[in-house]
Amino acid sequence: MSEPVFRENVRFVIIRRFGYLPEAKIYESSLLDAGIHGFLSNTNTSQLLPFMEGAIALHVPEHQLEEARGILDELDAEAVKLPYDADYRDADLDDIEFARLITEREKWLNANPGRITLLLILSLVGIAALVFAILMGYRYF
Repeated sequence: MSEPVFRENVRFVIIRRFGYLPEAKIYESSLLDAGIHGFLSNTNTSQLLPFMEGAIALHVPEHQLEEARGILDELDAEAVKLPYDADYRDADLDDIEFARLITEREKWLNANPGRITLLLILSLVGIAALVFAILMGYRYF
C-alpha cells in the first residue's frame, strides 16, 4: 500500500453509498490497495441510525473516479449474491431460515423507506419530548 499524498485543491466525489459499514469498509480497503485514497463519511450516523439505507458515502478523488469505478465493478462482479445464488445442498434448516429472514428484512427495508424514516422521526421527537420533560422537572406534563 502506498502512503496517502495530501494535495491542495483535490476535489472528492461520492462514488457509492452503503447501508452497512462492513460492506463500505471492504470497498474502501480495495480502493486503498489499488492506490486510491478515498474515505468514508457518515459512519457514525449509520451506527446510530442503522435503518438509514445509503447513509455511508464512499468518496474518491475526482481525478481517479474512472479507475475507482472499474475496481468497484470488479468487486460487484465477484460478490456472492445470497440467498439467490446460494447452494443449499450443505445447508441445515437453521441456515435456510436465517437466509430467509435476511431476505425478508431486506425486502421490507427496501419497500418501506418512508415508514422507516417516519418511525425514526417520531422516535426522535419522543426522545426530545422526554428530555424536555426531564429538564423542565415535569412541570408541564
